[in-house]
Amino acid sequence: MKKTNKSKNQTLLIFLILIGIFSLTINNISFAKKKNMERLKTMKKVRLLEYLDLNPSKSDKFLVKFNEYEQKHENISMEIRSNIDELRVVLEENPSKNTSIIKDNVGKLNKLHNDMMKLSQDEDNDMKTLLDEVEYAKYIVFKMGFRDMAMEKLEEYREKMRGGDDNSKRGAKRGW
Repeated sequence: MKKTNKSKNQTLLIFLILIGIFSLTINNISFAKKKNMERLKTMKKVRLLEYLDLNPSKSDKFLVKFNEYEQKHENISMEIRSNIDELRVVLEENPSKNTSIIKDNVGKLNKLHNDMMKLSQDEDNDMKTLLDEVEYAKYIVFKMGFRDMAMEKLEEYREKMRGGDDNSKRGAKRGW
């Protein structure tokens, strides 16, 4: 009987160690993602300031506004992702029994989308008052170009991680 208890204890210990290792791995992946996002944000700011070629005083004012809007955009994006995740769960469970929850989440998503559009308009208006015509034009060109470049790089990375271009795997996580 003691051998059985010892065996159970060893199995439990191994199991707990494996859970600990798995937990550390997940935390490291999450930390790496956050670190990469911070690097991307920093690179974006540096490249934008180089491209705009603002004087030091204007650069400081610009960065304050830019950081403020970036944070607001990020907050709304996080809310959108959270609502989409909730909606996905409800749709997978039993959508016909949860129509009121679905309606509420869709309403929240529409409101968040409108909030994001309003925030973008406010950002554009603030940047127009802060920057001159040429600087503002550069800002708009950079903003669109950087997003496109980042999306291209992300897609290249994803294809590399998939081992080629396998379109059948696209959207699999989302159930499409």
